[in-house]
Amino acid sequence: MVSHIRTSERVLFLTFDDGPTPQVTDTLLDLLEQFDAKATFFVIAKEATRHPEVIAKIIAAGHTLGNHSLQHENFQTLSRAEQANDVLQSQTTLSGLCQSPCKYFRAPQGKWTFSLISLLKQHALTGIHWSKDSNDFKTTSFEKLTRSLIDAEMKNGEILLFHDDSEKSINMLKTLLPHWQKQGFRFAAIEGYV
Repeated sequence: MVSHIRTSERVLFLTFDDGPTPQVTDTLLDLLEQFDAKATFFVIAKEATRHPEVIAKIIAAGHTLGNHSLQHENFQTLSRAEQANDVLQSQTTLSGLCQSPCKYFRAPQGKWTFSLISLLKQHALTGIHWSKDSNDFKTTSFEKLTRSLIDAEMKNGEILLFHDDSEKSINMLKTLLPHWQKQGFRFAAIEGYV
């Protein structure tokens, strides 16, 4: 499982969970394009089948697609067989949508189990966690959350967790992307680094 990428490059890895969400993901894609930013979208397979057009936009824009499970269940409450069924079904669904296999998996809510990590290894999938959490899912105002990330020390190779199921991440990133860019960072997808 990877939670930080060792690199001498001045690069941050933006990741987005729980989408795709029409309108929100579309707006986010436009914002990322303004900053020549690439990202990794960990999508829920059932949402992806509802919105294949958004998945197509993510891929066409050069972003990486990752597996975030079939329907976002807590893997710590699932049996090994249920975990395997979820991972493999969602892999099949997403591979069909993007015409190539997904290489990366993120556990819903970041709740990993030994059996899940073993399962990923068995199927040549890489588990991706994060080193900095935006906390954009909390009720805290986006201004306060933005300030906490501005105040945080960013290092090369940080994997940043955001969500594309609400506008909060977009509001935060309108300030954060130019701030980090001024610090010399660029924004890359995980593919090619892990």
